[in-house]
Amino acid sequence: MRKMIKWGFLAALAGAGFAGFRKYQENQDVESAAKEAAKVGAGAAGAGAAFGLLLTLKGNRKARKRAKKLAKGSAKLASVLSVMNSAADAARPKFEHAVDAARPKFEHALDAARPKFEHALDAAKPTVGRAAARVEKAAAKTRKLAA
Repeated sequence: MRKMIKWGFLAALAGAGFAGFRKYQENQDVESAAKEAAKVGAGAAGAGAAFGLLLTLKGNRKARKRAKKLAKGSAKLASVLSVMNSAADAARPKFEHAVDAARPKFEHALDAARPKFEHALDAAKPTVGRAAARVEKAAAKTRKLAA
């Protein structure tokens, strides 16, 4: 409906404007130009509304076709998800066993790496402190310039 109204209005506007302009150029009479513009505008409005109706119907067909294709795709997706869910349920015990077997090795690696991380953190503290002081100084300078 919206396309019918839009195209009808646009066609009427274009048709009436063109016909009125042409008629006014022919005999310089505003009344005859207005009558001709009204006649042509009404006809163009009907043609534009018909064109808008065709566009609406074509859009509805495309929408139905898209919906049908989407329904077919969603059915396939549902079956794939069902298979994946059952595969995940079957793999869960093996995955949990692998996690339990790897836990002691992971904890040992974490304990071995902890002193190195702490040393790196202690080494970086002075540098980070100096950088923070420079940033604070620059921010104060910027605030002073902005004020």
